[in-house]
Amino acid sequence: MKISNAQVFLDGKFVSGGVAFGNTIEDAGPQVTGGMDAQGCYLIPGLIDIHTHGAMNEDASDGRGEGLVKMARYYAAGGVTSWCPTTMTLKEPELIGAMHAIRDFVRPADGAKAVGVHLEGPFLSLKKCGAQNPDNLHAPDADMFHRLNEASGDLVRLVTVAPEEPGALPFIREVSRECTVSLGHTTADYDAASHGRL
Repeated sequence: MKISNAQVFLDGKFVSGGVAFGNTIEDAGPQVTGGMDAQGCYLIPGLIDIHTHGAMNEDASDGRGEGLVKMARYYAAGGVTSWCPTTMTLKEPELIGAMHAIRDFVRPADGAKAVGVHLEGPFLSLKKCGAQNPDNLHAPDADMFHRLNEASGDLVRLVTVAPEEPGALPFIREVSRECTVSLGHTTADYDAASHGRL
């Protein structure tokens, strides 16, 4: 397939041209002509959203497969081709339900691909919990993380943690073997954040 007469993002700038592709990109640039006429519109790689809780009155934490399908279609319509359903800070039983729903999610043909889970909390600072429910905060707990990751089918790709919380550094050391650890919702100063980068 070809898309031509587009503004294609190549080497850090937009150039007039097109893209030829099958399962992979075969060619890109001014030399690509014919196929679908983009009428001068911008042509960029699909966007990846790694922190999105929900859309269209649906929430990734609700444990509803049909909600995830609705969100996937919404994201794809806006150019997002891959996303990480992001959970809220909830009690473990509710998070387990969300993990099961994400594990069982089947991408619709017109939807974005769920590439993993972003577990936002519950390992956050009370002082910086923001919109997260403070009653659901939990001390960093690697065993709990492993249970949630197992419930997701090992799909947790990102976990947000406040590194100054008691037990956070051993937590970070252990879970960073399985996923990316993001420091967030935190009162950590530079030194505490630097220790969290183990």
